[in-house]
Amino acid sequence: GQFLPAAMTVLLCRKLCADPNEDHWSVRDLTASIIAYVCFRFGQMFPNLKADLVLLLGQTLKQPNQALPALYGAVVGASLLGSSVFTMVLLPILKQLKDYIIGKIKEAERNKNPYEFRDAMLCLSVLVKSAGNFLCDQMAKLAKSLDFDDRETKSAGQLELAKGIAQVRNVFDDGSMSPFIAAANNRIGKSTVLDEDVTGLATSEPYGRR
Repeated sequence: GQFLPAAMTVLLCRKLCADPNEDHWSVRDLTASIIAYVCFRFGQMFPNLKADLVLLLGQTLKQPNQALPALYGAVVGASLLGSSVFTMVLLPILKQLKDYIIGKIKEAERNKNPYEFRDAMLCLSVLVKSAGNFLCDQMAKLAKSLDFDDRETKSAGQLELAKGIAQVRNVFDDGSMSPFIAAANNRIGKSTVLDEDVTGLATSEPYGRR
């Protein structure tokens, strides 16, 4: 009963070690993996477990001027809990998070602070990776649904997938999603057709709601 509160403290605390050169990032990565495993393994036994974790992660991510180590832990933690949690917690504030981190990078450059610069770059890297993995997952799900469903019938689920894909690509319009898009296209064997589907679906309404 006391494990998860302690684990979440490790994941989200602002300062985990006295020496800024110590690798607390790997500790946060491992902790996030353990928390995700516990959630998936015992979630049915404890129905409120995932909801409580999502609430705490969301509060951490939305806190103004959040410390970068805590932000890193929250992004990793949310991304490992699955695409539904990414959609709920990270996707709505993805642009704000990216802008905040880039602001921190520029601030560190101005102040010639190598530690702050490194922390901000690590946060940006994990945000890009999390968004890219989410993008691949959503593209695969959309491609599968389009293979089995009538393309003239647009379901609410397909629209949600397409809008999530479009939002990630709009936020990261600097080419950082290109490797993830290429990997997804290789995985599902689609490229141009899926791009057209995403563009069309993201601006459409579900069948039957017109």
